[in-house]
Order: sequence, then C-alpha cells, then structure tokens
Amino acid sequence: MTNYHAHIYFNLQDMDLAQLLFRKAFSKISILKPWKIYDRPVGPHPLPMFELQFTEATKPEVLSWLTANIGTWSALIHQDTGDDVRDHTEGYSWLGPELRIDFTFFQVVQKNPHLAIHQN
Repeated sequence: MTNYHAHIYFNLQDMDLAQLLFRKAFSKISILKPWKIYDRPVGPHPLPMFELQFTEATKPEVLSWLTANIGTWSALIHQDTGDDVRDHTEGYSWLGPELRIDFTFFQVVQKNPHLAIHQN
C-alpha cells in the first residue's frame, strides 16, 4: 500500500484557522495518522505547518478536499517511501504557491539520523 503526506503551510497569525482546518480534516476525509501542528518551521519546511497522511486509494478525496479548503495556503504532496530525501525531491506536487524547501536539512539528517522528523 502506498501512503502519502500532505504538508499544509500557513502563517503563524493563521494558527487558529490552521487548528480548525486540522480538526476538520479528520472529520471530513479519510486520514491515516494525525501529525501535530507545528507553530514554527521544522526540518526542511519553511513555515508553520500541519501534516496529513493518507493512502493511494483516498488520494483523490484528500486532494479534492484540500483544494477546496486551503484557500491561499500551500500544500506539498509527496509519497511516503521512508526515504525522506527522495520523497521531498522526486515526484512531489504542490497545491497553491510553491515554497522553497531547505534541502540542506536532509544532508544534516543523513549524518545525524536522530534528527529525522518522522521516526518509525
């Protein structure tokens, strides 16, 4: 089974709206795992964000819901293969404006695996 992540980026002044959208996502669409809402940039991500994990089967539903609900925010969509470098640099797509991801973070994680955001 193929899983995906959607990173939904927002500005800190939109935290209340982000929390509302985060909760709404879990009641409206098929999400596998809740990730926390980050109130600051974390890892390679340039803005505060929250993350949704979903399957290939629910991808059309999730993308349609995100398109209708994120407004002017951005969302990075990528496969979750377990290889964070590959997942964020190959085969990804954007909803909304594309943001700059800090790919140097992945070089740091390769040398210091304990810094990885997704610990299995």
